[in-house]
Amino acid sequence: MTIREAHILVRQLLDMESASFPRLDSTQIDVYLNLAQQKIVTERFVGTSLLRPLGVEQDQKRMQDLRTVVSEPTYIDVVPSTDLNSYDGTFLLPNDFWYIVQIEAVTANGLLPVTEITHNQSGKLKLDPFGKPSRSFNIYVSYNKSGGEILGQTSKLLIRYIIQPQKVSLNDNIGFQLPLHIHQEIVTTAVRLILTVFVPERTQLTDLNKVE
Repeated sequence: MTIREAHILVRQLLDMESASFPRLDSTQIDVYLNLAQQKIVTERFVGTSLLRPLGVEQDQKRMQDLRTVVSEPTYIDVVPSTDLNSYDGTFLLPNDFWYIVQIEAVTANGLLPVTEITHNQSGKLKLDPFGKPSRSFNIYVSYNKSGGEILGQTSKLLIRYIIQPQKVSLNDNIGFQLPLHIHQEIVTTAVRLILTVFVPERTQLTDLNKVE
């Protein structure tokens, strides 16, 4: 589905909901399409319920839906800390980084698994004289969207990550980065978001199959 076709379908669906619905300009529609795309990526990756683990088949389907926004394996340099009483190093993440899919530490002994921890947990590990991990065999990272800290001995990380999807734009002719079979879902999600803002009492959409 091209970005122009997506805009046309959004307007058709909104017209089906209400003939008097205020006409949105292309920039406004782009905003909701981008919000919908982000919402779908987040729900596919994080899941709608952390309390209900996905089965193997569901997990494979979910990652297949995200295949166009998963990065190639990428090496990240770790900068050693000058404060020996603090963390062991820091690192920067790519500008298009969104979520970690896989992370390993590059060491003299090969690739080692990395334990992801929160910033608060990192602080406790640094200060605990008895619970400090062996930095040779245990590697911990805490991070945000731009970078993070390392507890452990490594000079590089190897990561695969979810890329922040490029923003669609009708004026610039920038279309969806997600696979084709997700495009219709993006449009219907965008329309639901629009209705939530402009017609909050509407919770159901007219059947999409009725759109010619």
